[in-house]
Amino acid sequence: MLIVSNKYRLATVLVPKCASTTLISLFANLHELQAGSRDREVLNNIPRSPNGIDRTKEIIALESQRLIEARTELADYVWFSVVRNPYGRLLSNYHNKINRFCANFRKDLYLRYKLAQVLGGPKAWRDVRVAMPFLRSRVSYREFVRTLGEKGLDWDRHYMRQADLLELGEVEYTRLLRLESLQEEMAVLFCEAGLPRHKIDALGDLGRLNVSRREAMDGAPEEMAERPAVHELYRDDFTKLGYAA
Repeated sequence: MLIVSNKYRLATVLVPKCASTTLISLFANLHELQAGSRDREVLNNIPRSPNGIDRTKEIIALESQRLIEARTELADYVWFSVVRNPYGRLLSNYHNKINRFCANFRKDLYLRYKLAQVLGGPKAWRDVRVAMPFLRSRVSYREFVRTLGEKGLDWDRHYMRQADLLELGEVEYTRLLRLESLQEEMAVLFCEAGLPRHKIDALGDLGRLNVSRREAMDGAPEEMAERPAVHELYRDDFTKLGYAA
């Protein structure tokens, strides 16, 4: 998904597990859109532009496959996205998106997980993360990484390489912001883009810009043991995004 602010001449590409929900909230705040009961529901309040790139609306959302078209037509906009250390991004998927993994590669566990979710009551029905410990207790990080090595990464955008999602070979960005220092880098970018001072100052009010820093790799033995395999899986991301192995 792409979000384009014609009002502020900004465009961003949402990369799963790279502060995408935070970026949605950010653009909602910039345009004073009404949020839903859950953060991502604000997307429903952003107009779509299915035919051409509509520059008459203050803000629009575009499907990801229109990235090159949009980048060409909006060449004078500030283009940015958020990237993340591949080690941290994959571990975050293990913690929060392992249900998608099991739905594809461990269907036996997935069916048991859905039953556990039903038995977990209304709280588990509304938030699938409540039942995630059930899956993680039965799929080790080693199995998780090794299965991805065998099956590949293109079956789900959450697991795809960031370089591929951003189409780095063909699309040029004004700035790629690092999740690990997002608040500071975003403030600089918005200042350079000429946003009003009160909008830049309001970044701190989001309160979640660096929420995923606590998921950064802290050397857990099981995770460390799989780093060579993870590096091989995401070699392009380490190289093109400049993260150290």
